[in-house]
Amino acid sequence: MRKSYRHPTLRLSPLTTEPNRLPPIPSPRLTSVDIFRLIGDVVAQLALPLAQKKITAIIDVPADLFLLADDQMLRTALQHLANNAIEAMPSGGEIVITGVRCHNSVEIEVADSGPGFTDPSSVFSDPTLGEEHSGLSLVRQVAESHGGHITALNCSEGGAALTICLPSRAMRAAA
Repeated sequence: MRKSYRHPTLRLSPLTTEPNRLPPIPSPRLTSVDIFRLIGDVVAQLALPLAQKKITAIIDVPADLFLLADDQMLRTALQHLANNAIEAMPSGGEIVITGVRCHNSVEIEVADSGPGFTDPSSVFSDPTLGEEHSGLSLVRQVAESHGGHITALNCSEGGAALTICLPSRAMRAAA
């Protein structure tokens, strides 16, 4: 028998009075997060839009990749990154989500085969990008609330890649 469950979403407080600024997000509630399972859940939740737009999703994450993080916040951030990639490819393509443990961090990258960014350096700060990129600002806030960061770049073979880099030092201290 298949069990179903509903994932809570990150709730934001009412909009701020400053245009193009998101309200502050809550402090992360750190638990051990299974990154392979989390990414699998996010991709499964997006199965319908992926199929409708003829987009293939590839997950390249070790099964033993864990991180001390806020599961709900990280899930929301990855949903925004995946949705952004889906929107960039209205006529099909490929999303590749990778996860890797680096020396003192865990990197999670969402890459797509869409057209890429006009200017990757302004993806998180350009107010002219409008609401469609406000999710990327939220992703940046989530990464920073965990002591990490996010980068955006255009891939040499085409498409864009957004990489969240989160520190893993807390995992060693907790182990």
